[in-house]
Amino acid sequence: MSKRAAIKQLIQQYYFQLTEGCGKTSCSNQNCASSSSFSKLSQNDAAVQAIALYNNKAVLCEKHPSKMAKTAPDQESSSTITIDNHVPSSSMSSTGDLAPSSSKQMEVIQSQPDLIVAHGNTTNLLQNNIPVSQELINNQLKKVSVSEEEKEKEQNRKTEEKERRLSYEKDYNTLLNLQDLLNQSENGTMSTIKKAIWNVFSNSDCLNHFCLDKEKVKSQLAKDEDKDIDETDVMDVDSAPAATLPLNNNSEQCVATTSATLPGNQLDICPTVDMTHVRELYKLCTKHTELETVMYNSITYLIDDTKTRLIREKNFFKDKSNYLNMFVILMENCSLDNPEAFEKTFPSFCKIMSLLPIEAQAELAKFWSGFDAVYLRNMIESLQQLITIKVVTDFSDETSKTVQGEEAITCAAKCLNILFYASIMGGEMHTGIDEAGATVLKKARAEAKMDDGELDMLMQDQDDTLEFHWEDQLSKQLNVNRLDSYKPKIPLKEFVNEALNENIQSDQDYANYKLNQHGSSRFSFLHYPFLLNIVNKTACLFYDNRFRMTSERRRTFLSSFVQGALINPYLKIQVRRNHIIDDTLVQLELAAESSGSFKKQLFVEFDGEEGVDEGGVSKEFFQLVVEKIFNPDNGMFIYNEQTNLFWFNQHSFETQVQYKLIGIVLGLAIYNNCILDINFPSFVYKKLLGRKATFHDMADSHPLIYQSLKSVLEHEGNVEDDLMVTYQVQYADVFGGSLTHNLKENGENIPVTNENRQEYVDMYSDWLLNTSIAGQFNAFLSGFDLVVNGSPLKYLFLYDELELLIRGSEDYNFDELEESTEYDGGFTKDSPTVKAFWSVVHELDEAEKRKLLQFTTGSDRAPVGGLSKLRMIIARHGPDSFRLPTAHTCFNVLLIPDYRNREKLKERLLKAISYSKGFGML
Repeated sequence: MSKRAAIKQLIQQYYFQLTEGCGKTSCSNQNCASSSSFSKLSQNDAAVQAIALYNNKAVLCEKHPSKMAKTAPDQESSSTITIDNHVPSSSMSSTGDLAPSSSKQMEVIQSQPDLIVAHGNTTNLLQNNIPVSQELINNQLKKVSVSEEEKEKEQNRKTEEKERRLSYEKDYNTLLNLQDLLNQSENGTMSTIKKAIWNVFSNSDCLNHFCLDKEKVKSQLAKDEDKDIDETDVMDVDSAPAATLPLNNNSEQCVATTSATLPGNQLDICPTVDMTHVRELYKLCTKHTELETVMYNSITYLIDDTKTRLIREKNFFKDKSNYLNMFVILMENCSLDNPEAFEKTFPSFCKIMSLLPIEAQAELAKFWSGFDAVYLRNMIESLQQLITIKVVTDFSDETSKTVQGEEAITCAAKCLNILFYASIMGGEMHTGIDEAGATVLKKARAEAKMDDGELDMLMQDQDDTLEFHWEDQLSKQLNVNRLDSYKPKIPLKEFVNEALNENIQSDQDYANYKLNQHGSSRFSFLHYPFLLNIVNKTACLFYDNRFRMTSERRRTFLSSFVQGALINPYLKIQVRRNHIIDDTLVQLELAAESSGSFKKQLFVEFDGEEGVDEGGVSKEFFQLVVEKIFNPDNGMFIYNEQTNLFWFNQHSFETQVQYKLIGIVLGLAIYNNCILDINFPSFVYKKLLGRKATFHDMADSHPLIYQSLKSVLEHEGNVEDDLMVTYQVQYADVFGGSLTHNLKENGENIPVTNENRQEYVDMYSDWLLNTSIAGQFNAFLSGFDLVVNGSPLKYLFLYDELELLIRGSEDYNFDELEESTEYDGGFTKDSPTVKAFWSVVHELDEAEKRKLLQFTTGSDRAPVGGLSKLRMIIARHGPDSFRLPTAHTCFNVLLIPDYRNREKLKERLLKAISYSKGFGML
């Protein structure tokens, strides 16, 4: 029974209670005709009063056996209450008001009780049996007249739509029985098939209702049970005509027409296509060139027509039911892979899809998340192919155009965004936001603002453009974060298009992003970071950091002018090599008094040395600091010899302030484009991005414990009897003593069983990787956030990319370095000394090669993207001599005298890279 029918039946029962009573001689209900205190009402007054009783949820008497309802209880749609039609519509009540007298007026009151009762004090009037004024009734009659006109129009629309869609049935059945028709040799069969393909695939309305999945339609009907839908609007799903393609005996039937759908806008936008039959249809068509041609022509017409109408009609999709089915069906159509389609048809289709409302895009992502990986990959490859072709054909030569301005590329990128989230949702996800860490960061940021001076706070408020403001609307709509992806259906690297990345001008892309902050509609790939490789992400971060440094210098100069005191525009750190940790921590602690200090460019000076920091001094500074901090003798981190990784020492004697300062050092290294040789487990970078570590992450940091817990999960016998494990865990302190921790209160008495072992493993993992080191890590995190807060770092990079950004690449391909090296001072790649140099380099072992990198660049790590991204310069440093090679680490310049032979070059080079330390002026 629909809600409307139920309301009608209740009002009708109140009406009979007021006119005939319940039959009990001693009824105490004052609103019942059987009560001795009840004043008899006219039929019209009783009808009005019945509505008032319904709205007030008045007591309804139980029916007396002698009084039977005039309408069957199970009748879902009752007729209106019969009212005395003999009273003229102009008759007056005893109070001087016109009383409702006609059946039409009674229908108004009964069909719209909320409007009647809500008028003024009508509720009180009705409860006191005072008739409603004629003015109110006339107003309601006018509204009903308009409502009836709308209903009539809607009914006519439904009738026309039903007749139109019934006309599609013949074409639907032709396509659904395509195999049988192709087996026939009758004349005109192929013509009939071609006509059916054209009729279905050139008409959006026809295509949207082709091959509907009965189960999905039923599911939508079930969702709308609570909606106010008249049952006469919906036909029985099971009665819908259907036809099947010859797949197998277990194939489910798909709806051939639309008679099983809900009317108009009442249908959810979720796709309802049976893709099994659609794919079989495509497969059959590809075997016949004639059918392929008709399919391509019809799709081309459909896309052009839809694009034109979409531009002309802003609400083109608003009144169309099942309109997402067209996108689902066409996205797998092989005609879009036609080289001819890449010119116009496919780009137009991508533009239409990119203009879908965000709610519709979310429904597509949900629908596609249920596809097998092979179908997802095919769609992704088609879009990637479109992007690649556009890049190669339009941007292969030097041109002033940018890929950000090519509509076909940008629309394809937006379509890939939908498939990107579909892949994440369809794969394995581990959701777990680090709430404790988020609370610490919120508090630290608030304290940092309080510590800033009034001028600093004012300037911060005026310079909001420094903050990275972007929220992926599709991610928000789906409530899915890409950082929660553990094993997506399609590896994330398959979304990266290298041809596109090679042609992205990172500076222009970052400029477009900054213009977007000021209301521009320019496209920026920063909004779709899954398309970018690590090199372009790093470049965008570099531009953002330099922009902040420039803004901070501007702020410093202005502050100096206002306050009348000279303020250093750089973050200057002066250290002694023998006391580098103490000096660094003291100066960073002083700088932390103003949050803006860490946004300044770093300038390092070693006490007693003449080197000027143009980047090289900072590189060595960070390397020396890291070596000292991660020395096991300091006790801040524990070194695992089995994994060669460092982990936070939960029993460290150092204060949280020192962990915070170490986090600042890590943030400054990223901010100043320096690589650090630190060996944390990979999930530490996941935690830095605001996510909690889980059981699966334990394999990196605690492999033995991981295997032990895994055996508990996989044990086939009785866990409680066989393993005798409780919710109490044992661990060793810094001195090797044994300690215990209860995962639950009274944990030593709670056994681990087959039923609760997953909970035990999760709690153990959470304690070991998150809770036990929360104090140390959260301090470390707050220091790191002081530097990177507001930058695009946490939005652009996944945790494995963040690790690569901090640690650099481990790809030491010196052949690539040789190819990318430039020469100066008279050397060329064909110079004898240069050839001898590379001959010697290729003979060095890995340790010696890393020493060469350290000597030349200030770091023994390869940059992001490998050594091919390192711009090294080899310059001639005079004629043959006994001088050692020297280097300008700030600029990656290696100075080599023009040695007379290879042996001398090798001896001089090895001595230089083995005993280099400190900086001096040449």
